[in-house]
Amino acid sequence: MSANEASYHHWMQDGMEFPDWQIAAEKLFTEGKLSKVRKLSKAQAANEFPSIKWTKSERVLK
Repeated sequence: MSANEASYHHWMQDGMEFPDWQIAAEKLFTEGKLSKVRKLSKAQAANEFPSIKWTKSERVLK
């Protein structure tokens, strides 16, 4: 069975545009809160995560 990792962060942003992915990731790492998960990973317990790599995925709807 694999371990789980999860975190979240809410903030108010000036303007209507979405934040840059790097800014959002930085806020998540520095100000984010760890979520409770059933099977805690070592990284989650230490609050150490690899950098987020954005990949575009697309799903075609029928």
